[in-house]
Formats: sequence, structure tokens, C-alpha cells
Amino acid sequence: MTVGYTHGSELLLNGESTSSASAIGTEFLTSGGGGIGVQALNNGIVTVVGQNDWLGKYVIVDHGLGLYSWYAHLDRVSVDRGDVLRIGDVLGITGTGGISEGDGVWILFSLHGHLIHPDYILGQELPLEQFEEALKKNEEQAQ
Repeated sequence: MTVGYTHGSELLLNGESTSSASAIGTEFLTSGGGGIGVQALNNGIVTVVGQNDWLGKYVIVDHGLGLYSWYAHLDRVSVDRGDVLRIGDVLGITGTGGISEGDGVWILFSLHGHLIHPDYILGQELPLEQFEEALKKNEEQAQ
């Protein structure tokens, strides 16, 4: 089940306000309880792990070329800033933090500071090659 909605507030990315006056996103609600792993929708690097009253616990992933994905209302976060994610990697657990309709995850995207609806992005795959160098560094640090 999904709930699409618009809030009349601005969000911050890297300390700068988004240029849109509205945060457009889709809330994906769980059925029959919570605790479901939230997977990265595309390859990228975690740039922000935070928490506030509106978003609850959240993660922002940089996909390059000015595109960021936002995952909010999480119960738990399982990544750190700088982590390299591949499609399907679990970044947190669904929750009810912040302003939410129930247990789930709220997803939105921003492109060069402009908030865009997830429908324009979902289903598009970014090439993993642009993250190979960061992946190599993370693997070397892990050894």
C-alpha cells in the first residue's frame, strides 16, 4: 500500500534549503506489522544519516549527477555516512518516526536541490561503474 502526499515545508540537503516549497514523496506502508528491511533503490553513497521531528530517522543516498534518494520514518538505520550501497542493500528498518501514516518508509528524490516525485525515478538503474572506486576503498578499509 502506498500513500502519496505533499507537505508544505522545505527540506535541507548539505545545509542548503531545497528550492521547492513542497516535499513530494510516497509513503510505502507495511501490512501486518513492522520491522521490514528497507533496501536501497539504486547504487550510491550514503551522505546523510539523521533524525528530526518531521522525518524521524532518515538516510540520504547520493547517486551522482546531483540525484539523491531520501528514506524517512525509519525505526532503525543500519548504514553510516560514507557507506557505498548497491541496489538491494538494506539501509534500515521500516518505522513510524516523524510524521507518518503508519509503519513504513517515506521515499522522495531530489535533483540539484529540486524535489521530484519518485514516479519519475523509480525503475531507472544507475551504472555501478561510477561507484567502483568508492567500493574498492571500502573493501580495502574492511581488510
